[in-house]
Amino acid sequence: MSKKYRIYIDEVGNPDLNSSTNDEHRYLSLTGIILDLDYVSQVVHKELEEIKCKFLIPILMNQLFCIEKNWYIKNIHFLY
Repeated sequence: MSKKYRIYIDEVGNPDLNSSTNDEHRYLSLTGIILDLDYVSQVVHKELEEIKCKFLIPILMNQLFCIEKNWYIKNIHFLY
């Protein structure tokens, strides 16, 4: 049976070098990694979920709090 692989690709930046005169905007980075699918299912998936729980969930909870707080601040004057 042949092995299966998963590829992860991420790009950041601006592919259109003529879109800005600012030299700091004229870069594009393309990064990729190819992993054995068994390794992804046994190791990577679990570790990515742990990273999300550690870093992403607190950020999202803070954003939800800020959204709710801003709604409250914007709408509280209607109560008076």
